[in-house]
Amino acid sequence: MWGVGEVNIYATIIDNVTDSVLRRYSETDFVNYRESPGPLADDDRDAVRLSMSAVLNDCMYRNMYRYRYVVCTDLDEMIVPASPHHNYSEMLKAADAAATLSNAVVHSYSFRNKYFFTDFPATEKEAYYLLTIRFVG
Repeated sequence: MWGVGEVNIYATIIDNVTDSVLRRYSETDFVNYRESPGPLADDDRDAVRLSMSAVLNDCMYRNMYRYRYVVCTDLDEMIVPASPHHNYSEMLKAADAAATLSNAVVHSYSFRNKYFFTDFPATEKEAYYLLTIRFVG
């Protein structure tokens, strides 16, 4: 569906049920599941954040000669290709074609986040910087 050849999942804090599901998927050649204990004994958000750089580096270095593209994302923050592209492969091929047309040398792509603040209606009573955050992608 996403047009990818492999999925690598790194887990720092995970419950037993999810762990067993991911272990089952890892029996395929499509999913690589790795436990990634945090650098601290604590399992709080700060410990998880500290381990993120190591996890991203590990994923990039393990796959940089195996695939042309490596997409790093959180499971709850997926990059969704927009029409006319139906998956990552189509989207990145189109980006490469556009770069080639403009004679650009591209080594990586960065995708900006788009936030939809539907829970916070616009109001003139809020500080200016909060209004800006709500309406800027």
